[in-house]
Amino acid sequence: MENISREDAFALLKKYNKDPFHIQHALTVEAVMRWFADYSGYG
Repeated sequence: MENISREDAFALLKKYNKDPFHIQHALTVEAVMRWFADYSGYG
């Protein structure tokens, strides 16, 4: 499986999701997952 950069992933998100709520939700989920990764020692 090939890794995708955050920038490329975000571009795809914006391409296929035009609703601002979905964009904001994705950014919120990203922030929460980053926090959990840091908290768990994977950051």
